Amino acid sequence: MKTRIIIRHFIFYNLSVCACIGLLQPLSASPKYAVAGDANASDVKAAKSNLKTHSFPIEAALGDGRTISGKFQFQAPDKLTIRHTKNGIDYTKEIKVSEFSEIEFLKWKSSHVKKSKEGEVYRFNVTAISLKLTDGKSFILEKDMFPFFDRLVIENSNGMVSLFSFWIDLLRPDGTWYTGMSGPVSGNRVVCHKDVIKKITFNHETSKN
Repeated sequence: MKTRIIIRHFIFYNLSVCACIGLLQPLSASPKYAVAGDANASDVKAAKSNLKTHSFPIEAALGDGRTISGKFQFQAPDKLTIRHTKNGIDYTKEIKVSEFSEIEFLKWKSSHVKKSKEGEVYRFNVTAISLKLTDGKSFILEKDMFPFFDRLVIENSNGMVSLFSFWIDLLRPDGTWYTGMSGPVSGNRVVCHKDVIKKITFNHETSKN
């Protein structure tokens, strides 16, 4: 069995070839940490100094329904600050990474990357997620997303695989997308690329065994 998923329809820096998902890297060289919302410089600086390594058994569901289970390891502070709205009221809440139960990516929006002779390159980033905690509480977050979920490296008995919560596509001059997907350039999309992560389920009971 292959231990790496190949994305045959992604366009990355070199537009003449398709990118391999195991090699695809987020374009941002300085991601924001800790705050799922509008972070200021002091938030980011403080968060970077408090990064810890977390490891959880998870199940990742892709856009077309396929699932991959294994161990996911990432760096983040023990506690994060989220900003969410309920009944028209904005709240700020501190949560622990260990309280994550399920994350579902709900919407994506395009961001222009570059123009080339083949067309316009766009990156589709997550703009809304549903976050469920182990105590049953759930929140809809519609601001900056957790940067450590841009790329997931999952390890299981088959090996290691890199998965992403965003995708990159090329809009051709004739108005068609390189991936074959349909959808407008602007606005939010609710359907992601088939190889992109749609949902992450944290298996806390497994981690206790």
